[in-house]
Amino acid sequence: MLLGVRRLLASLPPDGAEAIAHGMPAITLGGRPVVACAARSSGWSLDPFSGSFLDGHAGAIRGCRRTTGSLHIPWHDPWPQAPIEGLVLARRDEVLGQARPGGS
Repeated sequence: MLLGVRRLLASLPPDGAEAIAHGMPAITLGGRPVVACAARSSGWSLDPFSGSFLDGHAGAIRGCRRTTGSLHIPWHDPWPQAPIEGLVLARRDEVLGQARPGGS
């Protein structure tokens, strides 16, 4: 599952590169981290490196567990592909300075 999520993340941002940011596998654009995806003992997490970004997209992640700056998906839950794609695209746009009004 985690490998599939990482492949999805790598395919979404054009010109994205894989890197390590804050100790996690991440996708970067121009050296700036877009999102990271990491395995945890209880599941996997998606970190957009911005708590305010997640706050601004609360509707898209309703029902997902989260901390201030990351989403947490338990291993036994299916991963929400459409919301994750929308979040990654919105975060990409934010990094590129083209934030989408109203989120995703």
